Amino acid sequence: MVDNAHVTNLSGEEAVIGKTDTPIELGSANTDSVTGIRRIIHRSVTYVTDMNTDIAGTQGEVVWSTTDNSFYGCITTGVTGAAVWELLSQNTKRVTTTYQILTSENVIFANTDAGDYTVTLPVGVANQSLKIINCGTSSNTLTVDGSGTEKVYGELTQALSDGDVIDLNYDAVEGWY
Repeated sequence: MVDNAHVTNLSGEEAVIGKTDTPIELGSANTDSVTGIRRIIHRSVTYVTDMNTDIAGTQGEVVWSTTDNSFYGCITTGVTGAAVWELLSQNTKRVTTTYQILTSENVIFANTDAGDYTVTLPVGVANQSLKIINCGTSSNTLTVDGSGTEKVYGELTQALSDGDVIDLNYDAVEGWY
């Protein structure tokens, strides 16, 4: 099931693809909002439960991963284990109060207009990336807290003011940087 996937067309217009149980025919040129890569997609979306499992694919094919709520595109045709898949969109979450970030989420828009609060990072997984944005405008602080004793840029917490963005990548030795 697709739940609020965002697609931007070549004109810069964003569309939200709501919940559906049927394949979605994208059939237009789209720009990935994270990488800026333009894609022309002419196939229906196939649903898979785990992109960590090697699956066969045909170049241009798009799949929706129900595990991490993201679109993937096949960039090199291949049989199981040989196809090359690329992330086309990332799972985005908007929060307005204290929140525990899930490992499946990649981008967090945190609106602090109602007051200060904390978002807690998930337990780090090697090569995981997160972007956290304080999109508030009321001079309140968003605190980014590591999971347990995990550190964020060498500290237990980081404070984000209005408009601040923190890009984090997890390394099993170094932690969140």
